[in-house]
Amino acid sequence: MRHPKSHFRFIVLLVPLLIMIPLTVKAATGLYSSMTTLTAPVPTSGDEYSNGGSCDGNVALSDNGSIAVVGDPFASVGSLSRAGQVYFYRYLNNQWKEVQAIPDPGNTSYDNFGICIVLSADGTNALIGSDASVNGQLRAGKAYLYTLSGGIWSESHEFDDPLAISGDSFGSGGGLGISANGETLLISAVGTSVNGVTDAGVVYLESLINGQWVQATLADPDDTAYDDFGDALALTPDGSTALIGSKAPVNGQSDAGKAYLYSISGGQASETHEFDDPLAANGDHFGYADDSLSANGETALIGAWGTDVNGADGAGQAYIFHDTNGVWKETQALPDPNGLAGDSFGFPTALSDNGEIALVGSDATVNGISGTGQLYRFDLTGGHWSLVDTLTPTNPNQSNFSYNGFAMSGAGDTVLVSDPNATVNGLSNAGAAYLYQSTVNLGIGITTSQNLISSVDAEALELSVMNLDPLASAGDVTVTDTIPTGLRFIGANPDGGQCSASGGTVTCTLPTLLPVAADTIWYPTLWVQATQNSGSVIDQASVSSNEKDPNPANNQASATISLIPPPAPSGAGGGSGSFGAVALLVLMGFFGVRQKRARTSVA
Repeated sequence: MRHPKSHFRFIVLLVPLLIMIPLTVKAATGLYSSMTTLTAPVPTSGDEYSNGGSCDGNVALSDNGSIAVVGDPFASVGSLSRAGQVYFYRYLNNQWKEVQAIPDPGNTSYDNFGICIVLSADGTNALIGSDASVNGQLRAGKAYLYTLSGGIWSESHEFDDPLAISGDSFGSGGGLGISANGETLLISAVGTSVNGVTDAGVVYLESLINGQWVQATLADPDDTAYDDFGDALALTPDGSTALIGSKAPVNGQSDAGKAYLYSISGGQASETHEFDDPLAANGDHFGYADDSLSANGETALIGAWGTDVNGADGAGQAYIFHDTNGVWKETQALPDPNGLAGDSFGFPTALSDNGEIALVGSDATVNGISGTGQLYRFDLTGGHWSLVDTLTPTNPNQSNFSYNGFAMSGAGDTVLVSDPNATVNGLSNAGAAYLYQSTVNLGIGITTSQNLISSVDAEALELSVMNLDPLASAGDVTVTDTIPTGLRFIGANPDGGQCSASGGTVTCTLPTLLPVAADTIWYPTLWVQATQNSGSVIDQASVSSNEKDPNPANNQASATISLIPPPAPSGAGGGSGSFGAVALLVLMGFFGVRQKRARTSVA
């Protein structure tokens, strides 16, 4: 028998704590434990940094949340009023840093460069819209593609309004889309008239084929005046599926709204499905604001910000649709959590890559101040969408929080929110953008009392679990240990949590694990015996929580254990060295006492 006080050898060590030093940071609430404030390098009253105008939005994030882009379209560049600038930020050495500023390439007043922005999944390509003139036609519009090379984003192509007609708003009045490889683009021109139909709107598909950009035109399917087809759009990362919204009438109800699904291949697009306003009510604006798709194109989130809910005019609603075996069905309607008239809930929206996290914006009233704005997060759990977090501006006097756009990383652990009317350093309407990050960072290690185990010894596998975030608690922490062939699980000490075994897998759960600042480590201990007398086995364990972990590298641990024959009997009257049931219970109890004395309780 080996004594429980034998020296413990750490097989896997927890990674060091990383300290974040951002531009401006403070603790956030709910699922996002930190917030960073971004502003223009020289904030200016009235510039409204992060204002997306009538566009889908002018803030963007890479899929991993490490690159952020913010437009400042109303900023002056030198003596050029409202020429506009765009700022690129990177998350480097655990802080956000501005790494590049790009001024209006047209070098002209009132171009509003940066009014619309989208970023490819890897952050290497950015498509940026502008109100620039084309052939002397005011606000015909342009879109510029910037590509990262050698650490610098440089203009790689300029797209001009094909019709060059004043007010077409090509690239500046609706939505933009970009595939992960930057070779498939969507550019709206909502002000375009088609066949004499005023402002019906078109969307241009730009495809890079054999090194050449090839253009195709997607016209308003309803061919109705003022549909503004393309005012909202989404494109899957692989560039194969697009969702495009419009103000089209439904059953004769004007501005009820529709959204159209397209399949894209070989530089061409074909409509595959039409989503109509489920209520078919005048002014619902279903699909007309911001539409979202999951990465696989099988889940759609469509806002209807003008919808009346329970008698509240324009409270707003958002709808979740899912494609099962080629059949689209509405799975849930998300009503305005505040339920107040004029909230315009459903403008804008965003979906995580896996389609299980939804963000929905609102022009909500906060503390009696109308138009302040809020952002709501819904998670899909057990087939049902539930509200799990609400983001509110730090100063409710600053209006239009989230209403001018926001972006979400693929995993949902980073969110970038615009607030163009924010006061900065006493300068009204200077504008800001806020980066919310979930920095729950779980680490796990395995410790063994001995790395030699026989069939008559009960040996402890002590799992050391720490939440390395300095601020946020991790909820619903789950440790899974796959007991390898050659070992038999015989019991557990959950150290304040709960453990259960099924089919050779042991699962231990803890409701809450406090941040590292609380000096808390959770030690669930598993007791095992060998079932064979030779060879070696590898025990593997992993940890997760109810929040995405931005650093999954330290979520797994393993330990190699040698299996040995049992010790020979010690002779008459001697014991065989095996533990009896009472001895095992005493030893398990000792571990519980030791842990509770050594660490703050985490239950």
